[in-house]
Amino acid sequence: MSQRFNRGVFAVSTLDRLDDLRRMVTSLWKHNKVQVQVMLAQDWQGAHEIKSRMGALSNFDLTIFLDTDIYVNGDLSPLFEIAGKGELAIYRHKSPSGIPGHWNSGVMAFNRELGLKLASEWGPHKHAVAARTSQDRSTRNYYLTDQKSLNEIIGRFPIHPLSGLYNYMIPERTLEDEALDFDKVRIFHFIHKSCKEREQSRAYRIWMEL
Repeated sequence: MSQRFNRGVFAVSTLDRLDDLRRMVTSLWKHNKVQVQVMLAQDWQGAHEIKSRMGALSNFDLTIFLDTDIYVNGDLSPLFEIAGKGELAIYRHKSPSGIPGHWNSGVMAFNRELGLKLASEWGPHKHAVAARTSQDRSTRNYYLTDQKSLNEIIGRFPIHPLSGLYNYMIPERTLEDEALDFDKVRIFHFIHKSCKEREQSRAYRIWMEL
């Protein structure tokens, strides 16, 4: 039986993303003294499968999930406090005009009870979405069904919408926004695809040097 800890960070990676994982954990430990549980998958299909069931796989009573393409820039204890209240901490995208968009699964926090409920519903629903949309498992569209399926069932859970400071999406934010917000941001979240905004981001350049 695996040992359980009170609180910690859960992450999943593939072998080709181990450098990203190392950078994420290095930045995390600079600001937070927490245990980290990592699960490795053979490919992105397996990684997203683990992600959808992480609530049952986590060794922690209070869990923060972080994607590997993340730079942690501060204390994350407020996320544990939210999880301790039995709520799912998660960020919702907004359009430039402020219209709410989809919920982003790259940063989440939850307690053990909620995590088990999340795993029991998210994983099976992800497979249902994939079957319904008849997506080719070899394409990236299939992998994205984990996020699509989460957004379809998220109303079943008690939600605590996170401030963008805990999931600061690059390149959604301008370089001017980043300069103004840098010291306040707790989590910078990049995209894997190269773009001018990402390459010029201060947070990304620091992350790449870790």
